[in-house]
Amino acid sequence: MPDNDYIMTLLNMTSDQICSFQSVKSDNGFQVNFKLIDHHPRCPYCGGKATAHGFKDKTINLGDFNGHQIIGIWKRRRYICSDCHRSFSEENHFTIPHTSESFAVVDLIMKDLHNINKTYEDIANERHVSPTTVQHYCDSF
Repeated sequence: MPDNDYIMTLLNMTSDQICSFQSVKSDNGFQVNFKLIDHHPRCPYCGGKATAHGFKDKTINLGDFNGHQIIGIWKRRRYICSDCHRSFSEENHFTIPHTSESFAVVDLIMKDLHNINKTYEDIANERHVSPTTVQHYCDSF
């Protein structure tokens, strides 16, 4: 089982930034459940004071450890502004916006794309993503 320091490196976080952390072995790899410390952010729309009002789980592909996939389940805090009443989510430090692959996985995919002997399918199987996702990263960067 990967140790906590290895997983913290994949998340690009330190232990003082994480409120709760638990890793468990699942059928096809490892699952890491975590929640960040609440920093009471200001509203990005009006700058007003925001209060937490629940969580939404975000699944993140963190790569693999000895051939076993590591999936992160981030309890992403939701906030509501007391001035403009708009809601927003905790800042995402782990993925490119609107994706579920960690920066570490995207980096590995980009390095794999330099290997002319690998197909999109080969990279997708190795990195636990779809061939369409690999093609998207190839076209985007």
